[in-house]
Amino acid sequence: MNNERKKLGQARRWVVKLGSSLLTNNGCGLRVDSLQAWVNQMMDLRKQGCDVVVVSSGATAEGVARLGWKKRPHAIHELQAAAAVGQMGLVQAYETCFPAIRCAHGTDPVDPCRHCRSPALPECPQQPEHADQAGRGPYY
Repeated sequence: MNNERKKLGQARRWVVKLGSSLLTNNGCGLRVDSLQAWVNQMMDLRKQGCDVVVVSSGATAEGVARLGWKKRPHAIHELQAAAAVGQMGLVQAYETCFPAIRCAHGTDPVDPCRHCRSPALPECPQQPEHADQAGRGPYY
């Protein structure tokens, strides 16, 4: 067990799955305070030089809240509608929780350049030095 923890501590890329139970109010809306706590931990990993990939649930729950529904639906078409509506809110919540990203195109952390608005990007995709050895940018 100790050896496994040591290997985990040496990992350079983390895939973080945030399920609905971690992000929502019993399936009806997002708990932004919880999301912020997870984002803070992911930012700590980034500061340690780790790549972080986020896989997130919560879009359906956010859609249920935005649509004003009292409970989570069971019909597939209603779940799809809630997820589509809630995806915007989920992205907005992540944008709010992740700190602004600075780059040469926009040095104001409150209003970064249009290329750096995504909280998932560690660098500006317009800068060629951010590409990997295969020439792929941060979107690959």
